[in-house]
Amino acid sequence: MKKQELSWKAGGQQGEGLESLGEIFAAALCSLGYDVYGYRQFSSRIKGGHTSYKLRIANHPVATIASSCNLLIAMDPDTLEVDAPELTAEGILVTDAAWLEGKSQRYALLLYPGTN
Repeated sequence: MKKQELSWKAGGQQGEGLESLGEIFAAALCSLGYDVYGYRQFSSRIKGGHTSYKLRIANHPVATIASSCNLLIAMDPDTLEVDAPELTAEGILVTDAAWLEGKSQRYALLLYPGTN
């Protein structure tokens, strides 16, 4: 079997449910037979601040997190500044398109038109 893997990351503000999102997604992938390695990064604040949850998903054993990202879900504008540099050239960004005004449009796909 050919080795395949994907690196997924979601970023936003603490308290928006990113830890739950990452844990539920990881559990679902594991139940489907994928190997998953997860890492949660957070600010050392009591409340608020930027946080992210990153998963390395593979059809073979993995024991570290990937340095790049294939799929980034930006739930706030800070994620574009902090986490978008990890996105691969072929990577997919899911974000509010309004947050990209005046920024480089190097991303493969833009989704989520926003609800403001």
